[in-house]
Amino acid sequence: MRWTWLLILIGACADKNESCTVGTHGGDPCGFGLRCSAGAGASGVCVCSGYRNVLRENDDCVNDDCELCREGLLCGSDFTCTQPHQQAAGAACAVENECQLGLLCNEQNCEAPRVRGEGEPCNQQANCAPGFRCNLALDPAVCRAPIEGELCRSVEDCSLGHTCNRGFVPPECHPPQPAGGYCGDRADCASSVCDLSIKECQ
Repeated sequence: MRWTWLLILIGACADKNESCTVGTHGGDPCGFGLRCSAGAGASGVCVCSGYRNVLRENDDCVNDDCELCREGLLCGSDFTCTQPHQQAAGAACAVENECQLGLLCNEQNCEAPRVRGEGEPCNQQANCAPGFRCNLALDPAVCRAPIEGELCRSVEDCSLGHTCNRGFVPPECHPPQPAGGYCGDRADCASSVCDLSIKECQ
């Protein structure tokens, strides 16, 4: 019986993301630097009790680990702590700050801004060449020449003179509508009057 209790005491520490249950009288079953996500008497998982910026340059890092890169460093695409703005055009990246100044991180590659054309993947407007917009309403988001009826999330997805009309479900790019047209906002109507109760331009 004594050995059973000793094994329980020694082996009770659960690792990160493992299941845990906090006793009704307290006592966290998670290992050092971890805490149970649940309250007393409930079940949860072991999570970081806090984050410490202790990893040095070239140390292995994982973005959701309890230990993070020291201030001024970032966890790069090779999962090591690295100086920011080191990756040249064409190099791999996980976050924007990995790329040299003036470059963007798109599709995990550093590249110059405004180079992608029709149908090419994007994650921000700055990826797309002049005349194209990064339509984030599409899945996946791609650079598109704006056209009437295109799905949109904001007016930035639409061509000049069109609005992102929320009277359509899902929202679409359209010029301001005449009386009787769909609308979700006054900007969707040529008259600037939208009856939101029926989503109709007046």
